[in-house]
Amino acid sequence: MSARKVVIPSGMESEEDSDEYEFHFGASMQNNIKKTTENLKMKIVPDITENAALNGSSFDASLTSDAVDYMNRLRQTWVSYKKGVITSNFLKQFFITRANPFVDGLKLYANCQTGNTVKSNTLAYIVVEELHKFKHENQIDANVYLDRNLKMVAFSFARQSNHPTFIKMMVTIYELPREKDMFVSKIRDIIFEHNYKDACQLAHDLEMHDAFTIFDFVFPLVLQDKINTAEPYLEGAKSLQLPLIELLDSLLNRSSSIVNLCDPYIAKYGYRDLCVHRLQPKTLSKLIKRLAKQYNLPDDVIPNVTKGKVRGQLQFLIRKNYSEKSLSKEAWREMVLEIVPKTAEKDLKIELIDGCSYNNDVHEAAYWARYYNVPTQELPLLVQDHIKENRDSVRKNFNKKCDQNDNKRNSPKRNECRAADTARYYRLKLSPSPNFITYVDRRDRFDEMLCYLSRQHLVAFDAEWKPIQTTGSELALIQLATVERIFLIDVISTDITVDCWNRLATQIFNNLEILKLAYSPTADLKLFQKLMPAFSNSVQMMQSYLDLQALWQKLKHTPNFKFPFEDYESGSALTNLVQLCFGKPLDKSNQFSNWNNRPLREEQIMYAALDAYCLIEIYERIRSQYMSIKNPIIGFDEFVHGLLIENKNKTKISVNKRNAQGGAGAGGAGPANGNNIPTGKSQLRPISNNKYQQPPKPRPHYRNRYDDDNAPKQSF
Repeated sequence: MSARKVVIPSGMESEEDSDEYEFHFGASMQNNIKKTTENLKMKIVPDITENAALNGSSFDASLTSDAVDYMNRLRQTWVSYKKGVITSNFLKQFFITRANPFVDGLKLYANCQTGNTVKSNTLAYIVVEELHKFKHENQIDANVYLDRNLKMVAFSFARQSNHPTFIKMMVTIYELPREKDMFVSKIRDIIFEHNYKDACQLAHDLEMHDAFTIFDFVFPLVLQDKINTAEPYLEGAKSLQLPLIELLDSLLNRSSSIVNLCDPYIAKYGYRDLCVHRLQPKTLSKLIKRLAKQYNLPDDVIPNVTKGKVRGQLQFLIRKNYSEKSLSKEAWREMVLEIVPKTAEKDLKIELIDGCSYNNDVHEAAYWARYYNVPTQELPLLVQDHIKENRDSVRKNFNKKCDQNDNKRNSPKRNECRAADTARYYRLKLSPSPNFITYVDRRDRFDEMLCYLSRQHLVAFDAEWKPIQTTGSELALIQLATVERIFLIDVISTDITVDCWNRLATQIFNNLEILKLAYSPTADLKLFQKLMPAFSNSVQMMQSYLDLQALWQKLKHTPNFKFPFEDYESGSALTNLVQLCFGKPLDKSNQFSNWNNRPLREEQIMYAALDAYCLIEIYERIRSQYMSIKNPIIGFDEFVHGLLIENKNKTKISVNKRNAQGGAGAGGAGPANGNNIPTGKSQLRPISNNKYQQPPKPRPHYRNRYDDDNAPKQSF
């Protein structure tokens, strides 16, 4: 009978032993033995002092007899009290009594540390942390105690810790940047191990910003999708910022894919563990633009990003014109000329022509081919055939500025289209004469406008800007409308100065006696702040702004309220609200056009005027519909005033949050409760949606254009 075998630690038994186990003990007993041997696996703890000093020598971490006594008592103190005042005072007393606290600090750490990895809740970490405090509090001159060998030991311990805060403490305590040249070879060893993240962090902590190139660890970190790790290092390595941006921009060359362009660098430097597949053109382009802005680099150092941006704008424009069919021919062509001027590169012109041809608009493709004088042999075959077939007629009728065949303004076909559009879309009721629509591009007209508007109590506003920003001012046109007149303010005009804009802000936009109508005006108000230094968006001022989109949303929950044309499907845009009120949508074909062009086209002027004036008409239509409700719970004036109060309170909450996070600024919010706004629940009255509405505050009056001369004025 065979003797039972003694349990052997896992990994040390032979295959024959395993067979005997199975023969003698059976399957269930064998499983139990395996679990036992797994628990007996040995963990080899490396000696952190080995090869830690200069020239690969070991660090002598042995303690003197009195230091051993201190060490034993320290362990007992740690077991009883952990991190705290008692342990801290004990370590301070130890450092005070030592001839060289920096040497004994490393020895103490080496005897406390039980492995490479350091954790902030261990005694070894506390030893170094207290040494850091001890040096700082006593302002010790470390040069008296430190030598190159001791600094190398400190670097080795820090390198093995894998703890960023611990590394920074070691660097500070032992002043490693003063001898940073001695660590260059060590950092290169880390790079050779393909540990680019640790190499970058150590190089940054040691202030070694001139010792490495972008190919050592910065570029491989980009390929590993760890650019955030390299950014702190790049902030100090000024000389590497431009080469990195230029290298990344070169990867966007359309001659090949990003992966193929990266392959030569990967092969040359032997990079590993990369995520090159994550570097998509859009992602890489965003990264380059962010870094270029962060490092204040001009656009001419990133030509491929700039070209990609222009191509994206062109593709967006082609989609708007052919897929969405939302552009007029005039708007389409003026935006094309803005994106692809005659001075543009040939490949961009070919891309435009290809886009037109792909969408079966060969005639438009031929138009641009002729305009840019693109050689016929470089055009798509369909475009070449079209040009050959129409060469004779083109020579007679083609004009470089416009295509007379398509754009004869008095042609029967064009007049027929205009008549169809008039029947399909909602149109401006006011006459386009200067008595009703005033184009404000001179100071005298601006002064006359302010004089008129300051006497009004209801003003609607809107703004237009070039949808694709390449050059020029961001804001191009401001529209202001009353019941009887419309003003179009030319923002680009040099005759209108900052003083004019401040007067507009003070007398109109900051005037609490004027109710301002708008539709989702957040973007407009942000641009007004840039244009008008005196413009105020304080909580109190926002109470005089009525967002018709918010009014629309509140009316959805109002019992018995109906729009005149509720059968139409509705989105959330202004054109949808116009359709609900008047049965026809707005013609938005000129919205996406070049508003920086001067003079503006007639279609642009009419579009801009209607965009502001329709807000007045919507407000009046909603008023009349609301007042037709039988026995409403509250009147329309109270309903609107309640919405203004709600918006004010929402603005106040957001301001209070900002002040709580960053402190109150120069225009910080005042008390949470205004003097004229009741807050007690007994002062609130229920409304239709089972919420509480504050009682109305007296408001100024405006004149409804439908009232006769003897009728009383209506409040809003």
